[in-house]
Parts: sequence; C-alpha cells; structure tokens
Amino acid sequence: MRSDQDIEKYLMGELGPAEIEAFEKAMALDPALRAAVHKARTLMCRNKKDTLQHELSSTAQEEDENSGAIVKQMGPARKKQKPQSWTIAVSILVLVAVLYFIIRPNPNQPYYQVYYVVDPGLPTPMSTTDEFSFYGAMVDFKNEEYAIAIEKWEQLLSQKPQNDSLIYYVGSAELAQGNNIKASYHFSKLIDGIDGPFVNESRWYWSLCQLALQNRKIVMKKWILWDFPSAISDKFPAKELWQEMITQ
Repeated sequence: MRSDQDIEKYLMGELGPAEIEAFEKAMALDPALRAAVHKARTLMCRNKKDTLQHELSSTAQEEDENSGAIVKQMGPARKKQKPQSWTIAVSILVLVAVLYFIIRPNPNQPYYQVYYVVDPGLPTPMSTTDEFSFYGAMVDFKNEEYAIAIEKWEQLLSQKPQNDSLIYYVGSAELAQGNNIKASYHFSKLIDGIDGPFVNESRWYWSLCQLALQNRKIVMKKWILWDFPSAISDKFPAKELWQEMITQ
C-alpha cells in the first residue's frame, strides 16, 4: 500500500513519468489503493470547492464594506441599494466556470491504464487432441505472442463464427496489443447475452476499450442497463471503476 504522500503527489501531478507508470501499475493490482486514491480525489475536489466559495464570499463582503466606506465619506448616508443583478450573475458564472475546471472529466483519465490486466487465459491440457489448435494458440497467448494466437484463432473462427471462446480470446489478444477498436468489436458480440460463458468478462473488457476511446457516457449507459456493477463477479474491480466514473 502506498503512503498518503505518494497518493497526494500522484493527484497533484508531482510524479515523473516512470513514477506515474509504477503507481498506476500498483493501483491495477491493489483495490485498496484504488479506493484510497478515489477517496483522496473526492476530498480534494470538495476542499477546492469550499475554498473557492469562501474566497468569493469574502471578496463580495470586502467590496460591500469598501463601497459603504466610500459612500460615508461622500456625504449623508443614502438608502442602501441592492447589489446589481448583473454583478450577482457574473459572480455565479465565475463560480460555475471555476468549479467546472476543478471537477470536469479529465480526457486523459487513465481508467484503461489503471484497471486493465491481461486475461490470464485458460489451462492448456495439450492431451486434448480435438482442441489442439485452440490450446496451442492459448500457449502463444500466454507467452505474449498475441499476433500468432490471433492468426490461429481467426482460422478456427472462420469455421466456427459463433464460438464464444474464440470470439472472446481473439478480442482479448487484440486488446493486449492495444487494438481497442478491434477488441471492442469482438467483445460487443458477447456483451448483450444473458448466460454465455464470457458475458461478464466481455462486458468488462469492452468497457475498458470504450473508456480508452473516451466513450465514458456510453459505458455508463450500458452499465445502468446491465445493472452494473452489482451484476459482475468480484473478479473485476467494477465497483471501484463505477465510483471513479460517476465522480468525474
């Protein structure tokens, strides 16, 4: 578990590229660290909001006091006028604009980098002669020879285009190579199923593909439709990712 100081430096952008990469890898493996980062980010945004509101209130009060002092020096007290509506409107617009830049969604939010972990693949019982080609490609996949695995699986997929295992693992291999669009295409064939063997896995990785493509709203709509994250297994940190998305 990283220290609070490390988390603060990460959120403040004070880490170097290598340190950021190491920190995000640690988050990908540690749900407690992800939760701590989320909590710290939420608290930071709330503090910035409170500070800004206090500063605006103090500024408005100071302006009122200065205006009163000037009027007193100029002559008899006049009937106090209400603040002009345009002044109030400008103050509100300034507050909204600044708050937007504080809490707006960050287009570089590293959801994909933080939450993506390569699918571990299936056990490879090489004695199973009927599925020798499939499991041979699985060995390539586990050895990170993704292009070779894709080539072998796509040959089998041309013969069995409805095979969930082939569709899922071609998508997984494409994703492991960073081909988010191709991977998303394959996962999309499985995400709307009900009881398929790779429904949850496909939904999770499809979501990461879409987040990498900056389609956060599309992902959130799908998650609501699927009753996410409660519908997914504890195999994936869906609850943490959901909290990240709804607070950005």
